Amino acid sequence: MIHESLDRWNAAVHSICGRFATAPARELPAFVGQIAKTALGGLNLAHIRTNAQSICHTRSVSTDAAFCFLVLQQSGVMDVDDLDRPGGGFRLQPGDVALLDSARNFRMRPNGLIGQISVHLSRDAIDRALPGRLGRLSMVSQHCLSGRLLRSLVQQLGTGDALQWADDGDGGALELALIHLLEPALAERSAAGSAVPMRLLANRLIERSLGDPHLSPESLARQLSISERQLYRIFSADGDSVFRYIMRKRLERSATDLRAPGIGGSTITDVAFRWGFVDSAHFSRAFRRQYGMSPSEYRNGGGAAVPAAPPAARALQ
Repeated sequence: MIHESLDRWNAAVHSICGRFATAPARELPAFVGQIAKTALGGLNLAHIRTNAQSICHTRSVSTDAAFCFLVLQQSGVMDVDDLDRPGGGFRLQPGDVALLDSARNFRMRPNGLIGQISVHLSRDAIDRALPGRLGRLSMVSQHCLSGRLLRSLVQQLGTGDALQWADDGDGGALELALIHLLEPALAERSAAGSAVPMRLLANRLIERSLGDPHLSPESLARQLSISERQLYRIFSADGDSVFRYIMRKRLERSATDLRAPGIGGSTITDVAFRWGFVDSAHFSRAFRRQYGMSPSEYRNGGGAAVPAAPPAARALQ
């Protein structure tokens, strides 16, 4: 039964995506492999659902190397290994987007059942619009407007409603829109290899994600393509810690909102949730530790201005 399903899956994957080799997870009772192609005015998308152990792409000179795969991870967790660069790769979690170059050898390893949308973009079109950006596997930043718009657009293209509106002229326009949104999103991802200090990059990502209750050292390290241990060292070199910095910034934003006339109608709980706190009691305790009074006392005019950041951290902002 596993082999029959796997054979059908392999045939469909080869037809839609190109040369991939799938290994089923032997410890699971049944192999799940579902793939469906959608054409939107000439732009091809694949909806994929599988619990395979691994899916390997082998670089070839055939037509499957003519495309790059813009992948939106919809559900489940999947590791992507760059087989041309030992130790290279990243983990895709729900909501993450990546650009996979078909001219490279890579392996995808679902952790259980995963679902994703894969948009097929012309390598030539990407190379013309973004010279020098191919030849790698790249996470697409979700910490910039272009990256978020890109994710939203792929999500919309993956719905059934998109098909009824698409005509022959839409495919090229949609492909160019996706490619041009990639440029700033990939630029931010590649900034880690530039002269910009890693601590400054970390600060920027934290500032943009303060409202996300799932912001953590693990997610931050993943976005920066470094290990958590390296991230901790970067902050400790300035006498700081990742947790303290995130907490300090969330409290500073909360304090600003508590005193802001324009949002005076918000409750203290609203302010806490807006800046990533999921427990109002925890927020009140943390606020009192930093400001020496409760959020309600601060809102009613007690206390002085928001404390400045420590000198080392302030110098990097």
